[in-house]
Amino acid sequence: MQFTKISTAAIALLISTALALPAAEIPERAPEADAKLVAREDSSCGYTDNFLFYSYSVIIANGQGSGLCGGLLDNLRGQCGAITLWTCNESSTGTTSAFFNTPTTCSGTNVGNAIYVATEPNLSGVTCVKH
Repeated sequence: MQFTKISTAAIALLISTALALPAAEIPERAPEADAKLVAREDSSCGYTDNFLFYSYSVIIANGQGSGLCGGLLDNLRGQCGAITLWTCNESSTGTTSAFFNTPTTCSGTNVGNAIYVATEPNLSGVTCVKH
């Protein structure tokens, strides 16, 4: 019985991964002339390859604060398709932490593009590193 539950869950994850096709990549553009980017030394993106999916950990320190979680999730879905095990927290200091799984078709570039589009001003240069 336990094996059946595990097998069913594994098959469902495999099917959702196979069906999720990433959207076309958004080309990176320069920020507006009057946009003031906050230093991004504290921003980071990393992921692990779990064979059937990638597990991402994203820290965004741009001072945007509230509203970033919803926008980031929307843009990730546009870039990657299925997003599972989504957790996102916005601190009072303007730092946002997000943890989620994606299909293996979702590259670090896709996640970086989603971060860029979701942030205001646009935060460029966040590179996702495989751990």
